[in-house]
Amino acid sequence: MRFGEVCIPESQASNVRNGNLRAEIEVEVPENVDGVIFAMGGYAGGVSLYALDGELYYEYSALLLRRDKIKIGRLPVGRVRIEMEMRTPPERAAPAEVRFWIDGEEAAGGTIQRTVPGTFSASETFDVGRDTGFPVADGYFELKPFPFNGTLKRLYFKNL
Repeated sequence: MRFGEVCIPESQASNVRNGNLRAEIEVEVPENVDGVIFAMGGYAGGVSLYALDGELYYEYSALLLRRDKIKIGRLPVGRVRIEMEMRTPPERAAPAEVRFWIDGEEAAGGTIQRTVPGTFSASETFDVGRDTGFPVADGYFELKPFPFNGTLKRLYFKNL
């Protein structure tokens, strides 16, 4: 997947809503990095991995029924490798466990209390490097499309 790709239909993107998934991301990080690394869906239902004032966050909205936010930690300046794993049991709307690593060191983890079993939205999309639709996260709601101000080198998803 290339960075800066926007408006990818949810059906054509990696399933970051639920399931068992690993993401490997390589970025070049400036001081106080800001911006969306990836986002799918919108505020009512969506998920976003983004940086704000140098801190990395993950936010998941389960169709306004539940909103979970994980503060992952400060991103170091320079070339950085971010990894994420999501593990979801096969039950409908099951909670998911997510874990994050920064440069190989475990940084944070948490539980998404309720995942979305179908699609987040019929009109929102999957974006890389910005959030072009209705913003997913509270943290950058007023800053749409909140483009990533570092350099996104690689984003790779694989099913586990």
